[in-house]
Amino acid sequence: AKDIANGLMKNSVVQGVSIRSTNTELITLSRSETPLDTTTVRLSGVGRKVTSPFDASIEIGEILVQPNLDELDRINRKDLVFIGTVLILQLIIIILAAIYAVFRWIVLPMKNMSDMLHKTRDDESGTLPTPAGHETTEIGRLVKDINDLTGHLAEARKQAEKASRAKGDFLANMSHEIRTPINAVVGMAHLALKTELTDKQRDYVEKIRSSGSHLLDLVNEVL
Repeated sequence: AKDIANGLMKNSVVQGVSIRSTNTELITLSRSETPLDTTTVRLSGVGRKVTSPFDASIEIGEILVQPNLDELDRINRKDLVFIGTVLILQLIIIILAAIYAVFRWIVLPMKNMSDMLHKTRDDESGTLPTPAGHETTEIGRLVKDINDLTGHLAEARKQAEKASRAKGDFLANMSHEIRTPINAVVGMAHLALKTELTDKQRDYVEKIRSSGSHLLDLVNEVL
């Protein structure tokens, strides 16, 4: 009984131990000067019945252990601090891993796409390469859609430039074709005014020259 009691007292959370037989107290140890109250220990401590090794139905004694509540509280706080620290470290690792995954699989491919768009915006045949590992992901499909859209836009720009050139050529030809006869009419009217004309003829020719000049100014503004 003494060896068992001393072994239990080596544990810092044990405040006191009392080992009793059915008839008497065998040994009682306590870290405080106050003797153990077996009734209190039975209510607030840990008690174990001891039975005969030959017949488990025969009770031969009991072991009462009074815990050191202050030591238990200190150990619990220490364990809580340790567990909290481990959980915080795990949370930080998870957050860092999530940030890395987002940067590696979303931010970096999008940045590369943006850089390629700036490089190819003036190149009609330029296409964006699909980022490695994203051939079947949303980013890969986005790259394909962008390439299709830029292809359509390049074709539309070609058609618009072609139409613009045709319009310019048409206006240049029309300008030449319209100005030439108007200049001839204005010039002939100017020469006619220098000849001997009746007042009525001069009035007609002056109106032709004036109208022709006005029409030439209008053509110059429009074309």
